[in-house]
This record gives sequence, structure tokens and C-alpha cells, in this order.
Amino acid sequence: MRHLLIGLLSAALLLPATQAATVAAAASPRAGATAQALAQVLLDGFQQSGRTAATHGVIKQDALPCIAALDATRFERTLQAIVTQTLTAAEREHADRVFARPAAAGELPRLIARFQGRPEPRAVAVTLDTQDREALTQLQGQGTLDKLLRSLLEDPAAREALVAESKALMQQCGLQP
Repeated sequence: MRHLLIGLLSAALLLPATQAATVAAAASPRAGATAQALAQVLLDGFQQSGRTAATHGVIKQDALPCIAALDATRFERTLQAIVTQTLTAAEREHADRVFARPAAAGELPRLIARFQGRPEPRAVAVTLDTQDREALTQLQGQGTLDKLLRSLLEDPAAREALVAESKALMQQCGLQP
């Protein structure tokens, strides 16, 4: 089951954000736009991994309705803590302004894949206007995005926190992590 959990996290960080347009609209007082956008990417991957695991008989099909009903709130809290610990206040504010824009948030899966040196996921139907492109370019140029992704993907404490949230969600759906 540990391999399933690691697979869930890995897939979550690589899958396209299919609901990117709803990220900014689903504002949460607990998390900034950066954490919300990252949480949606993780949740989308978690749910896709659950469907894949069920298809291969790793988990029971009856867990799928629970997995599909999960929301990103649990990931948001954990990710906000990581964002707060990793970025300065000015970097957080800038990143939140960028990722509050649905098109910019929709680019996260591609940016994560590029950061990891992996093939980019299939294109998501997101249209970046000039302002979106400039904002993302500036965020990347300042190193803020790399700093955050490095923390999320390479910092043992951050990974441990995300694994703990994933395990809790699995248990919530009656799965043994």
C-alpha cells in the first residue's frame, strides 16, 4: 500500500489541473491562491491515481465515490503551511496574485513537470493572455516558483506532511495506507 501512496503523490504532482478555472473561485480563508492551486493539482492526481488503482484491482471500486467526493481543503492547509514556511511574505503575496488567475493556476502541472525534468502532461485547454504569461515569467525569473517547488518535492518534512494528509484521505475513504 505504501507504493500506492507514493504513486498517488507522484501522479498528483504530474497530472493536469482539470478544474483550474474553479481554483480561484473556490477561495478559502485558510489558504492563499498558491496553496489552493497546488492543492487542486494534488487532489486531481490523488483522484486519478485512485481510479487507476481501482482499474488494476489495487483498491476496491466501492472506494471511488468517496475519492471522487474529496475536496482540496485538507491539502490546502498543509500546503499553506509549506508556502508560508518557504516563501517570504512578499514572495507569497506575489505568487498568490499570480495563481489567483485561473489560467496561471492551470499552468501548474506543466511547470511542475518542467521543474522535475519530466515530459509535460497533456495540454489543458487554458488560454494564457499576455498578463498571465508575464506574471508567470516574472515568478519564474525571480526564482520564487523554483524555491517553492524544490521545497514541495525535495524537502523531507514537506513530503512527510503531504504523505500524512494523503494517508488521512485514504483512511477517510476506508483504504489502508
